[in-house]
Amino acid sequence: MSPQTSANKSFKVFCIDDEQEILKVFEDAVGKAGFTPRVFSEPAAALAALSAEVADVVLVLSDYRMPGMNGFELRRAMLADGAAVPFVIVSSFVTKEMALEALELRIAAFFDKPVAADGILEIVTKEAAARLEHLTECRALEAIFIEEAGTIVEEMEPVILALDHDRGNQELLNVIYRGAHTLKGSSGVLDTNVITKYVHRYEDVISSLRRGDTPLTDDLYELLLRGYDRIKELIASIGLKTTRSYKLTELLAEVTPASGAAGGAAPKLGGATPPAPANKQDPQKSKPKDSIPVPTSMLDEVSGYSGEITVIRNMVNKIVRSLERSYAGNKDIQRLGELLDEMHKINSAIQGRITDLRKVSIANVFKPIPRILRDLSRDLDKSIKFLLEGDTLRIDNSLAQVLSNSLVHLIRNSADHGLETTAERAKAGKSAQGVIAVSAVEDHEVFVVTIRDDGRGINPAKIKEKALEKGLYSAAQLAAMSEAQILAIVFASGFSTAAKVTDVSGRGVGMDMVRSSVEAVGGSIDIESKVGKGSAFTLRLPVPKSVQIINSLLVEAGGRCFAVPQDAIVRILRIEPARAATMVQRAASGLVLRTDDAIYPLIDLCRVLALGAADSPASGAVPATLDVIIVRVDAVSYALAVEGIQDAEEIVVKKLQACFNPQEAYAGATFMGDGSIGLILDMKALAGLAGIGPSAANLAKATAEASAVADDQKSILLFHLDSKTVYGVPIEQVFRLEELDATAFQRSGAERVSIYRDRIMPILSLRELLQLKSAGAVQADPPGRTPTIVVKSKDGYVGLEISSVVDIATVSGEVSTEIRDRVGIVGNTFVRDASVTVVDLPIVLRHAGRIGGFQAA
Repeated sequence: MSPQTSANKSFKVFCIDDEQEILKVFEDAVGKAGFTPRVFSEPAAALAALSAEVADVVLVLSDYRMPGMNGFELRRAMLADGAAVPFVIVSSFVTKEMALEALELRIAAFFDKPVAADGILEIVTKEAAARLEHLTECRALEAIFIEEAGTIVEEMEPVILALDHDRGNQELLNVIYRGAHTLKGSSGVLDTNVITKYVHRYEDVISSLRRGDTPLTDDLYELLLRGYDRIKELIASIGLKTTRSYKLTELLAEVTPASGAAGGAAPKLGGATPPAPANKQDPQKSKPKDSIPVPTSMLDEVSGYSGEITVIRNMVNKIVRSLERSYAGNKDIQRLGELLDEMHKINSAIQGRITDLRKVSIANVFKPIPRILRDLSRDLDKSIKFLLEGDTLRIDNSLAQVLSNSLVHLIRNSADHGLETTAERAKAGKSAQGVIAVSAVEDHEVFVVTIRDDGRGINPAKIKEKALEKGLYSAAQLAAMSEAQILAIVFASGFSTAAKVTDVSGRGVGMDMVRSSVEAVGGSIDIESKVGKGSAFTLRLPVPKSVQIINSLLVEAGGRCFAVPQDAIVRILRIEPARAATMVQRAASGLVLRTDDAIYPLIDLCRVLALGAADSPASGAVPATLDVIIVRVDAVSYALAVEGIQDAEEIVVKKLQACFNPQEAYAGATFMGDGSIGLILDMKALAGLAGIGPSAANLAKATAEASAVADDQKSILLFHLDSKTVYGVPIEQVFRLEELDATAFQRSGAERVSIYRDRIMPILSLRELLQLKSAGAVQADPPGRTPTIVVKSKDGYVGLEISSVVDIATVSGEVSTEIRDRVGIVGNTFVRDASVTVVDLPIVLRHAGRIGGFQAA
């Protein structure tokens, strides 16, 4: 038996006939088709069973002539509960009148007597297929809803209990209301509308309390609490297949306050309790044997321990490097360094696996959307096409919960408010079918989800009109707002442009809930809209990390050590006094750095952080040697002057209490390799403290754009190789430019190696790789310090020793390829009227058999 056939065993086929021989044929054929047969010799018994089991029934096989009730009469009686179940009549004759009546009763097919097992098997397989697919989809959606709804009701319970002690707390009512609103929207995927209708009436009660129309009396609070219990019960009934046994009228009466005074007696909630199921199953039996639930808090704790290992490893690494310098050539110490490197690799792998364990497939978040849109298409009488992209990604569980809650509201908003009716679209010259597209991408450390429609768009004038009508803003305030600010009003609590309240929309709470959920995880939501063309809502959710480990550059300022995140660093410069006067210039009330035909605002770290440095460049004095880091974060680029650059190091980010961060200039703290505490700079906050924002950054941006006269401009690193010839390599081929301590180099066989970023890095002579003769005509850097170009590959790092660094320059135009006397030399170009020989490092290293999987910077 195939896995699919085995899975079908949970679905049933009703077999009804007063002849036992025919029932046996039915039973055998249904079993071969993979379904569970339910046999009945009396139609009345089948009718009673169908009412309770309809959610599992894929087909009904019935004889036409039976005592007490024929097949057509049975079908007519079943339409109330089982209209969607295919019904097949077995009869030895079929008249024209019977065929016409069969159309009215939606009979799926007729099967002639005498019955044959093969024929029954064929008709069962064929007629049950569509119903089987539908029920399978429903079960998957039900499972997702039950999981999500369980989380929501768990969060609602303590809030409802807290409301008893603080009945005037509007925020508590808002939280309860948002939870109920999300439940109502999510329940649209279910086959029954019992939960949707009940929660909608429950919303009405909370809405009255939020508006202040009704005081929260003891009786009304009891109604809220018992209504919440009923919601939990209804959610549990889905898995027990008993939801249909509830009577909707009785349920709605439970959450309808007594007419007249608000303090009237609360209705009793015992009238609609369904009978206990006959075969209640243990839900644990359905769980896979090879998996267990693990709380995310436990994963966070394990990840925290892994982070502590990283901190200790950094401290041990400092000691090992010191020992290597003191006991050069000691094999035991060298072996210790190698083991430390292996430990770091394993720890990094553990961190990666823990992060993966917290992720779930985003397909589970997207799965209910087609069903929601199908129902909305019917309810709104609109034709809707759904497009989906990015459903193969995996996302952190916390973000999945935010998206699950938010997407329902945004999709319903696009379908109801965004898309026009078929007649309106035809009048506007659009296709009859509206389009709602959802796309998801992971952009570095941010998860981006966009919901786009091709509907009527958002009319800012209508937003203003509604905002005035609801008293959210004055006319003067609205007149001063930009269009983006006007569009953002749709997220205001209680704002809605719907003409009336329906099950789809109109209360004005959905969009407020979306914004609250997104901002609660540090995300943002943007709107793009054009009247008559459509709208797009873009959610940007930062990928959470239980323990954040980042690569940083350690710098010094005011005698203290700070960490700069490397992902914000564009370039590092050391400006000598002779060049400072031309590169650093005063502009208005501050200083700017001019380099590579671009201008950057210059921030002095000591001055911004008020560290009391008297000789800072921003003080107006003639600057001495400057260490400068060019930074880019979001739309802002600037240069940061520091007192010294120490080292690059992988650090663990620790949260910093607000009392230690009054200016909010720090992104966190970390333990340094020597055990001291270092502060991690927030590069965006530093720009704000220095008065540099997107508008101030326009100077640098405009200058950079003006300097980009041609698209082929490139930056290259200029250097010498023991001769007067100037060589250059494209800057994107360089991972880092380092000055390494040559006395710390070790031997591994015939090669020189160095410990770099906790890895063993071979040190090669670029001059020897290019097979150049040594001329010795150029003064090299001071003995003991070796200028080294670091290249990164999938296998690690390779250090290329050079004689001295000349500069970093920008070149335009094609490289002349007329002179190429060896492998790795690609041609020549000109920099400030001087000839430069251009080297391609990947070609050089591949030719030497030294690198694979080259990675550009």
